[in-house]
Amino acid sequence: MHIDEKPLEFQRLAIKCLECGIEPSVFLNEKMLELEERKRILLTPTANWYHTNKHRYEEFAQKVLRRDLTETERFGKHEKLSEWIERKIFPPALGPALDAMLKSRLLQDHSSRCAHCGKILTVENMQVDHILPRTQGGSDEILNLQPLCKDCNQGKSAFTEDTAEAAGRPWFEPVFRLLQGKAGLTSLKRYCVLARDDRRCRKCGRSSSEVELVVVPRVSKHDGGQLVYDNLLTMCRDCIA
Repeated sequence: MHIDEKPLEFQRLAIKCLECGIEPSVFLNEKMLELEERKRILLTPTANWYHTNKHRYEEFAQKVLRRDLTETERFGKHEKLSEWIERKIFPPALGPALDAMLKSRLLQDHSSRCAHCGKILTVENMQVDHILPRTQGGSDEILNLQPLCKDCNQGKSAFTEDTAEAAGRPWFEPVFRLLQGKAGLTSLKRYCVLARDDRRCRKCGRSSSEVELVVVPRVSKHDGGQLVYDNLLTMCRDCIA
């Protein structure tokens, strides 16, 4: 179906996405992630209220969501709301330190590359990340661990890949920073661009499991472009060269 055959609202959306260099499907996915994060914020009461009213949490959640809780939200193994809020308010203690043997195994499983950007790592400079953060129920099992470089680990922080894109609002820039040319490539912004581009070079399609990826401006500084989220794209070092 051509763009002129779609509803007017979608046409307007598609035009705005085109102006910003964004695929409409990518934009819609970002908005869905944002709504999920906004829902999680709504579902979080104060710790003091929860201490006193723990038995009323499901009642509170139903008022927030304006509907009854689903069976999964009540009893699900991974999405049970009462367990999710317990982990958020009472984060689990840190697990045992990871030894060099486990780090070596993680590196071997990822071809000695950062799982996000593909940078070559060693046991000495790698950082171990919980794919699903411990505060959200992530375990210390090796299947929930990945090697990241320092920049990617700082960018991800305690987010998941999805919540980093939604909660981090990487596209926002204060006007004064734009006018002064101070929009910088922060660790969060870099991480989110790589995630948005599915950890693949936008030119050749190779992934971070094959090659090191870097984030570069679509419109160069020489031509007036700035290091803002929607002017950044993922390229591999070979294609840049």
